[in-house]
Amino acid sequence: MFNFIKELENLADEYKYLAEHKLKTRNFNNKKGIELLDEINVILDRVYKLFYEFKKQDAAKIETEIKELKGKLSAYNKDVIFAHRLMNIYRRLKTMLSSHYSLRVE
Repeated sequence: MFNFIKELENLADEYKYLAEHKLKTRNFNNKKGIELLDEINVILDRVYKLFYEFKKQDAAKIETEIKELKGKLSAYNKDVIFAHRLMNIYRRLKTMLSSHYSLRVE
C-alpha cells in the first residue's frame, strides 16, 4: 500500500512538472499532446475505479489500453519535454498498477 501511495504522489509531481512546462513555454497549441494527456487521464480514472472495485476483466482492459498508449507516446515528438513528462506519467501509472495488483493477490 505504501508503494501505491508513493507512486500516486510521484504521479502528482509529474502532472505539476507538465503544467509548469506548459506555463513556461506558453505553447498551448499542442492538440496531439493534449489528446494523449486526455487518454492518460481516462486510464487514470479507470485505475481509480479499479482500486475501489477490482474486477479482473477491467484490469485486463486497462492493461490493453496502456499497451496501446505506449505506442502512441513513443511516436509523439512535437514537444520533447512534454513527451518526456507524458512518458513519465505512463511509467508511474504502470508502477501504480503493479503495486495495486500485488495488493489483490489472493
